[in-house]
Amino acid sequence: MPGAEINPLLIQQLTGKDAADIPSSPTISWLPGRYAKQVNRKKEDIEKHFGENSFMIKCNSCGRKGKYDVGLMIYNHDEKKNADDPASKIQTTGYFRCKHCNDAGNWEMPTQFSIAPMAGVLASVAGGMKDRFEIGESQLYDGSWHLFSSDGEMHLFNQLEEDPANSFIWNRLGNLYDKGNRPELAACVYEYSYSLILVK
Repeated sequence: MPGAEINPLLIQQLTGKDAADIPSSPTISWLPGRYAKQVNRKKEDIEKHFGENSFMIKCNSCGRKGKYDVGLMIYNHDEKKNADDPASKIQTTGYFRCKHCNDAGNWEMPTQFSIAPMAGVLASVAGGMKDRFEIGESQLYDGSWHLFSSDGEMHLFNQLEEDPANSFIWNRLGNLYDKGNRPELAACVYEYSYSLILVK
């Protein structure tokens, strides 16, 4: 189902399985713990943090297009950011991966994507779409800045490679999935984070 894609590295870090033993597009059945599958069954009933904000986006890894909910778009007007590419100033909170090849982050955004934040901010002044567009910057707990949630995910994975039992970083990863409208992934990671606290 679209919007259910899972990073194989998440399964690897949660289970300790060898990468060769994990499919390139794992399903919900690969998530360990008690709560991910329960939450997934009720996923459509769980209120999202942000309103639906979908675009037709091309995955440059496989060349195919799909409709993806990017979540809240945060426009950073900092002049130090790449002025030649307006899309490189727009962060998104939605956690999405290519529904065809399961890659993430290698996107070709449509023209509407670059225009939408400013139009949305103007609309929000008139009482419109505050849950879809903002001006500012979104940072992880360590002050790092990432365009896509999947980029932030990889940043946290790199930290967990160094410190796999760090429950705080696992909890930050859970927050990223939660804000990214992936409550089933958040539930799995929160459960794992809590289990690490219990064994200390």
